[in-house]
Amino acid sequence: MGTSGETTLKKKFIGSNAIRVISDAPCPVITIKGKKHRSGCNTILLPLDLSKETKEKVTQCIEIARFFNSTVKVMSVIDTEDEFLINKLERQMDQVVAFIAGHEIACTGEFYKHKDISEGVLEYSDKINADLIIIMTQKESDWTVFVSTESQQIINNSEVPICSIRPIERKDTTEYVIT
Repeated sequence: MGTSGETTLKKKFIGSNAIRVISDAPCPVITIKGKKHRSGCNTILLPLDLSKETKEKVTQCIEIARFFNSTVKVMSVIDTEDEFLINKLERQMDQVVAFIAGHEIACTGEFYKHKDISEGVLEYSDKINADLIIIMTQKESDWTVFVSTESQQIINNSEVPICSIRPIERKDTTEYVIT
């Protein structure tokens, strides 16, 4: 799906058609903004954060990487000095890199310091010459999925195709019935 159909003002206030499709589609959606694309997919960028849903995109990434014989670059944008958060991200990144490499796919992980997450992802994408960026939409409630501000900025500003993956439906276990 293309992302350049509406004005910047409309994207900020209403949301583009691409954002609506990404939010509503039950399957992964690839959005394309740039006019030039290489054939194939040599390098996949897989940004990680600390949300529990972020690991769901790893399986999709492995499938795509196998199909194209791609290298996967796992990265996390670091915008904090908090040792606890950095250590948690480091453990998560190590697990994801090991899991992907365990599927016989070339994979590396790296932290990228930047004050803005979306700008950091896009800069890193340029740095590694990525062919595809895989991101997650976020589950808001039992019946809605939304595209976070960071994800929307990545989709709207990336010259690289973006694969947006919807989180798996999960039963809400936070409700308690008192009898």
